[in-house]
Amino acid sequence: MSDKSSDSFDWKTLEKLLGGPLPFMAEAVKQRTQGEPSWVENYVKQILQGTSRRNTKSEIEHEIIESSNDLTVKLKLPDKVNPRSLKLLVNHNSIKLNGLFEGKSHIIRLPKPVIGESAKAVFKKGVLIVRIPKEYGGDFFNEIRIRV
Repeated sequence: MSDKSSDSFDWKTLEKLLGGPLPFMAEAVKQRTQGEPSWVENYVKQILQGTSRRNTKSEIEHEIIESSNDLTVKLKLPDKVNPRSLKLLVNHNSIKLNGLFEGKSHIIRLPKPVIGESAKAVFKKGVLIVRIPKEYGGDFFNEIRIRV
C-alpha cells in the first residue's frame, strides 16, 4: 500500500478504499502512532461498550435454551411478583411480560422466529418457563395463559 515499514498499516489508504473514515478508528490510530501497545484492546472495549446491555433493577434474569424444534425461556421472577397478575405476550421474535412491579413490562428478544400462538407457559418455584415452537408466526403478540 505504501513504502512504510512492514509492521505498520496504512490506515489512510484503507479509508480511501472504503470511501470514508472507519468508525471509532481515529482514537485507535492515534494511540497506535503514539506507540501504545494496547490500541487494539482499547478499540475493542470501545466497540463493546457501545453494544453492551447493562443490568438495571427492572431487568429480570432470564435464560434462553434452543433445541431443534423450540425455544425455552426461563425467567427468574422476584418474590414480590404475583404470578396471577402476569400477562405473557408472544410474537414471532420476542416475548413481553406485563404485570410486573409498578406496572412495568419486560421484553426479551428471541434468537429465532417462533410460532407465538403455540407457546406454553408454566410458573414453578419462582421461575416462569415459556416453551415456544420455532418458525415464523407474524408481527402481532399473542396472549398466553400461565398455569400456576
